[in-house]
Amino acid sequence: MIDLQTLSFIVVIVLSSIAMPISFRNNSINKNNSILIAVYLNLLILVSVFISNLFSKAIIPTINNNISFIMTIIGMILIYTGYRFILDFKTKSENKKVGNKKYSKIVYQVKEDLSLILLIICSYLAILVNIIYVAPSLWLSIFELGLISVGITFILMIMTYYILYKKITTPKRLFNGIFGFYLILSGILYFTLYMFVPNLQKILTEKMTQLSFPETNMVIYILILVALSIFLGFIIKKSKRFKNLI
Repeated sequence: MIDLQTLSFIVVIVLSSIAMPISFRNNSINKNNSILIAVYLNLLILVSVFISNLFSKAIIPTINNNISFIMTIIGMILIYTGYRFILDFKTKSENKKVGNKKYSKIVYQVKEDLSLILLIICSYLAILVNIIYVAPSLWLSIFELGLISVGITFILMIMTYYILYKKITTPKRLFNGIFGFYLILSGILYFTLYMFVPNLQKILTEKMTQLSFPETNMVIYILILVALSIFLGFIIKKSKRFKNLI
């Protein structure tokens, strides 16, 4: 039977591997550049797990103690990134026509491709952190699980890329919106797997104890969720672009 750690690891690998090729198509990146980005990303993960394996005694306890917090932050960034993807198809074409003289070319390019940059960073961190977190429970070294994960990730990325470019013909406006919701749902799923489910398991398995104050970590998670909800609600309420999208 697959435990929660392994299941969460599989979910992260699959979601991240599918999201990257979709974002390549969304940003009109050609075949060669898409493959290069996939290769560089997987090489970066491989180098990172090799370094992490050398310092595993210090890194593993740190990741184990903070996995819920780290994945909660990644989930929040994914939700924001998905929201940006939904809005991007309304704004990118307008920005290209108007032009922007306030920013240098580099700053302007980063601003235009911020959604893709955030997605790459989130995918890299999510995969790396989960490799470190799950490796001990599978009785594998970080580097061994890293090799397996990199191979699976690269194959999934190539397969997804081929299916998207050869088999699916969806208008870019609709495609962009669907992908944005995909990222938002991925972020919500990370919340569920790494925060709500472990805490629910803990509540159900522990015996009834005397009433006490909630743990500091739980208070922090609740405050993060409340702040995120207020922030997203404020953006949706004030954003004319989102109103036009609806």
